[in-house]
Amino acid sequence: SLTFYARDWVDRHLLWFVIPPAIFAALNSLFVIVLGERVPLALKKLGVSFRSQLTSSMLIIALGFCAVLYSASRTEPGTASMWYLICIYFAMTVSELMISPAIMTLISHAAPRHKQGKHMGFWFTANAAGYVGSGAIGALKGVIGYNGVFLLIVIMC
Repeated sequence: SLTFYARDWVDRHLLWFVIPPAIFAALNSLFVIVLGERVPLALKKLGVSFRSQLTSSMLIIALGFCAVLYSASRTEPGTASMWYLICIYFAMTVSELMISPAIMTLISHAAPRHKQGKHMGFWFTANAAGYVGSGAIGALKGVIGYNGVFLLIVIMC
């Protein structure tokens, strides 16, 4: 959805270049490389509890999608600032870096040793189901528009 949003609604002109929409999706990888260990280490240093970590990460992603929802509701096609996309990809990355290590640590500590692989598999299967679900939500764009898609994601978070 965000790549199509970038293509349809975002002003992608930067100096003399037009940024291809897929480049924005690569921001997630860039942010993972830059932030990598920093987010989990900062959370550990601050002593953030597991529950607070999960709750905070969902709030961060919801706020990120609120920013994109605001952008989609206030602009015309081709005029939205690319900063909204940069913000949502940053929020998604921070959220991912808060959730994934916490869940994997929980599994490695709480699951019986002989079932840890199975529980990790369940975690990655849940991720895959989330990707399929997000694709289904994105497919609703034709019916409910970008505003509806982003609002639905905010509500789900």
